[in-house]
Amino acid sequence: LRSAHAACDLLLSQVGYKFVAHDDDAARLAADLGIATYRPDNALVASFPEYRLGHHLERLLLLGRRVAIARQLLPAATVQRAPTVERSVVGVHTLATHVAPQRADAPSPSPRFLLCVNAGARGAMHALAVDVTSATILHGPLQPASNGVAAAATAALGGLLDALAPVEIVI
Repeated sequence: LRSAHAACDLLLSQVGYKFVAHDDDAARLAADLGIATYRPDNALVASFPEYRLGHHLERLLLLGRRVAIARQLLPAATVQRAPTVERSVVGVHTLATHVAPQRADAPSPSPRFLLCVNAGARGAMHALAVDVTSATILHGPLQPASNGVAAAATAALGGLLDALAPVEIVI
C-alpha cells in the first residue's frame, strides 16, 4: 500500500482496534504526535487507538501532512479467524480536503481554502477557491482577458493569496 501512495507523508493502517504506522512513517508519526515507538520483529512501529483517529488526524493535517488511511475490509472482531487481513486505502486527507465533524457548541472553524489557478491564453488567469469548512465558492478572472498583461494578473494573484491564505493550491 505504501508504494502506491508514495506522495503521502504518512500511511496509517487499521490493525484490529488500532491505527499503525511502520518504519519511516512510524518515526514521523511519533515525532508529530509525541507518541512512543517500538520494534516488534525489527520494524519500527507507532500506533494509537482507533477511537483517537479524528483527533490525531486533525493534528497531523494542521502540521501540513498528507495522510493516507487504510482500513481493514473485515470487521476487527472477525480478523483473528481470517488467515490474512485485506486492507485498502479508503482516503487521502490534506488540510484542504478534510472537514472534521463539529459539535453544536463549537465555534465556527476558520476558513480553509483550496485554490485552483488556471493560466489561459495571453496571460489571462482565472481562479476558483473553495472553503472546505463552509462550502463557499469564489471564482472569476484575475484580470480581463482582453488586457493581456501578465504582470497585472500576477499582482492580482498575489492579492488573492494574501486575502485567502489557501491551505492548498492547484495550478
